[in-house]
Amino acid sequence: MNNYFCTNSGWECNCPPPCQHPNPQPCQQPYPQPPNPSCPCSDDFRQALDLLCSPRIQPLVDFNAFAFVTCNYILGSALDTLVAGTAPGDNLAAPAGSYVCGGDSCEALTVSGALFPTEPDSTALAAIVTQVALCRLYAIAFGASAEGEGIESNFQTISQTLGQLLRPKKTQDCCNLADALTNAAAVRASTIIAGPLAVENSTILGQMGDILVIANSTDSRFYFICANKIDFMG
Repeated sequence: MNNYFCTNSGWECNCPPPCQHPNPQPCQQPYPQPPNPSCPCSDDFRQALDLLCSPRIQPLVDFNAFAFVTCNYILGSALDTLVAGTAPGDNLAAPAGSYVCGGDSCEALTVSGALFPTEPDSTALAAIVTQVALCRLYAIAFGASAEGEGIESNFQTISQTLGQLLRPKKTQDCCNLADALTNAAAVRASTIIAGPLAVENSTILGQMGDILVIANSTDSRFYFICANKIDFMG
């Protein structure tokens, strides 16, 4: 699967060139290094999802409450109205897509769920989707599980665990966007706009490469957002 196509039916966005994997051989762990410059967040998304699938975090995550955001489509959720205010929130309806740990190919993640255009008030497409291309991902949203100690307790445990594992680096004189956001105390609670996704007043827990890891305590929801896809910050 070497070619992907992006149509601007809705959002006008500059889509990256087709993703060419740096290693033509079948994918094996660890993932090939260095990362493909035309897909700057692909390996980081993989590592972030591997962390979710680790024995420490996997039992706390609802793997049927995912949303996968690209420039023109969202798998697992329609767009909702962003409520202005000071509370954490986003513009996703309740994510209901699924992610399968360990089912990924070199260039795609194994997923399922309804596919929605990013136009407001859109309905699901009559398409059966089983994979999402890593090169096209802007962000991934997912929820805490209701099993065990319950959603709120699991959310807090995930937040604490990710916060410990993703401690910000020391501030540098000049740093990239992901470093700047995770190192600046003044923007630890931030509003981030990345393509069709808007996350407001939510806590930046840290980063994994070029992926920002954000927690929304209102919805017990987390986000992996590619820093290279961020349009606006507040």
